[in-house]
Amino acid sequence: MAIKGIAFVNYGVSNVAKSNEWYTKTLGLKETAHYTSPEGESYEYDIGPHTLTIGKWGEFEAPKGGAMAALEVDNFDAFLKDLTKKKVTVAMPTLDTGVCKMAIILDPDKNQIMIHQKK
Repeated sequence: MAIKGIAFVNYGVSNVAKSNEWYTKTLGLKETAHYTSPEGESYEYDIGPHTLTIGKWGEFEAPKGGAMAALEVDNFDAFLKDLTKKKVTVAMPTLDTGVCKMAIILDPDKNQIMIHQKK
């Protein structure tokens, strides 16, 4: 099990529709994906080889420190199990969106880091 790269950088937002309008109309970004479920909603914008996301999913809200990187892993369940054994704080338990699995952990300064795996 290993970290393969940064899957995306996310900004948690309080009003997803209003924020999407700002990112598309003000910044001129092109929406490349939109996900909704009973737990929440997000938008993705591909910028070169990278992805910026905005959204609000259950406990996954705007972090106090600003943006959050999502680290893409090759085996989500094994990676998260290993982190749990290492006593890493899990701030948001596993969320399965149907497209991916994600969980949020905290570093020693309580910065949020997402562990992520596309299906």
